[in-house]
Amino acid sequence: VDVLRINGLVPAVGDEPEPADVEVAVLAGEPEALGEVGAHDVAVEQCGELPFGTPVVRDRLHGERTDVVDDLVLRRRDGAFAYNLAVVVDDAEQGVGEVVRGDDLLPSTAGQAHLCDLLGLERPTWAHVPLVLGPDGARLAKRHGAVTLRDLASDRGWSAADALGWMASSLGMAPPGEPVAAADLVGRFEPGRLPREPTVLAG
Repeated sequence: VDVLRINGLVPAVGDEPEPADVEVAVLAGEPEALGEVGAHDVAVEQCGELPFGTPVVRDRLHGERTDVVDDLVLRRRDGAFAYNLAVVVDDAEQGVGEVVRGDDLLPSTAGQAHLCDLLGLERPTWAHVPLVLGPDGARLAKRHGAVTLRDLASDRGWSAADALGWMASSLGMAPPGEPVAAADLVGRFEPGRLPREPTVLAG
């Protein structure tokens, strides 16, 4: 935040403190759009001088995308830095060069790329892979029951090899039912052949 402020991209804190004395910045915020970030959750400072960002993002599965970045919260009312800023700085500090994550986070990538550019940080490469869904179509979670190897063994009679085979099949790396070892899959892995649609773990 200090780097952005020094470069004139985030306004300095005004004389009148925000609630709880917490600073929150929104990049390129239009007054009518600020309400969309949730006034009950954050206190907002507007930086109308900053041009909207339109970074080009290249994803190993989804190709090239150009998305408009408008309102981007940097700090929440409770004082915690927002996810988009924290993940950009943390990845840079740790030297992360490639980010592989669920494609539900693909829409947030443009904002993170924009922040990398503003902070002078090297962008990582991104690969957003499809999610595994539960029988109800929602992202697989503990509420769906058997989601650990121990659960799969007790509830479905699966071995670790069975689970690996199912995952390989869901990624198009093995036909259903083929017994595979992790070493077998190394030579079969090609990012461009990964599915683009989510996989459902049936109940």
